[in-house]
Amino acid sequence: MAWQESAKAANTFFSALKRQPLSLALCVMNIVLLLFLFYLETRYVEGRRLAFKALLDHQMLTAQMLSHCFMPDDLKKLYESMPKHEN
Repeated sequence: MAWQESAKAANTFFSALKRQPLSLALCVMNIVLLLFLFYLETRYVEGRRLAFKALLDHQMLTAQMLSHCFMPDDLKKLYESMPKHEN
């Protein structure tokens, strides 16, 4: 019963579009616009993902470079040579 109602509604919709070609053109244009926006958003998200990955890679490289600025033994000697403050 529900299928018959759906088929009848779809048939009525398409027959109305046949009588009014401008409505058909607007429906097609809306579908094309939605597909274009989906494509555009997908490309935008991919670009943002690549930019974010590049930023994280750069931060990782910077952190690695900074970790080699001081040798651990030198830091330990510096820490041990600092005066102790008691509260």
